[in-house]
Amino acid sequence: MRRTLVAFIVGVACGAGTSNALGQPVSSAPLTYEQALALATSRNLGLDAARRQRAIRQAGIRTARQLPNPGVVVEVTRDTPHQVFTFDLPVELGGKRARAGSSSLPRN
Repeated sequence: MRRTLVAFIVGVACGAGTSNALGQPVSSAPLTYEQALALATSRNLGLDAARRQRAIRQAGIRTARQLPNPGVVVEVTRDTPHQVFTFDLPVELGGKRARAGSSSLPRN
């Protein structure tokens, strides 16, 4: 019993009760509704994940709307033909561009 009391007194004297689990000081003033809402919003992991998912979806839409890159290949060999030059330009048929951009958009 005495050891418990001594440990409690030492803990209070060292300031163990003046900070929360994150090491931030605890204020003695009561929280207002706005302060509580701001605190809950800033530490809400689900809300943070939803915001990040929105950014990921928007990046997917930008990627779907981009045009494919052309390719250029140059080969030099000892066999005939000695030089080969290839130019590759992808051509999309059948309205794939419109479907790729609109399929990523959220539906209301």
